[in-house]
Amino acid sequence: MPVTADGMIDVSRLRERTKDALRKALLDPKLAESLGVASPASAADAQVMAQIANGLYDGLSALSIALARRAGYSIQHASVLLFTADEKAMLAEPTARVVNKYFPDFGGKYRDEILLSFALVNIIGAKILLLRESSKVAPPTVIADEPASIA
Repeated sequence: MPVTADGMIDVSRLRERTKDALRKALLDPKLAESLGVASPASAADAQVMAQIANGLYDGLSALSIALARRAGYSIQHASVLLFTADEKAMLAEPTARVVNKYFPDFGGKYRDEILLSFALVNIIGAKILLLRESSKVAPPTVIADEPASIA
């Protein structure tokens, strides 16, 4: 493999097929692990994937509860469908592996947007559930468009 004077790989002198093989190898976490090397991004990626998994399972919890409520279960009964913090932590690593398997550059350029959308969907979903529950307890107050005249 051609190297520069400072010992780095001279990528400009590599064939396209070699560059493609090198790209694939650099994206393979098993290769880095087998060499005893962890990329600086791997810790950050693990943290991001944990956040994504957390958001994913919060969203699935909200959806499950909404479906259970629609089927007639009380909020107390439907709440057993919530993923606990321990369950989400247990699911984070396998979720990350599956996502990385099918989408190796998951997020990439749009990682921040994906994280923001997960957060927004979960927050808005929780607010909608809260709105539905609170509207069943007390009927909404109707506010007149114009103040009533005092006669």
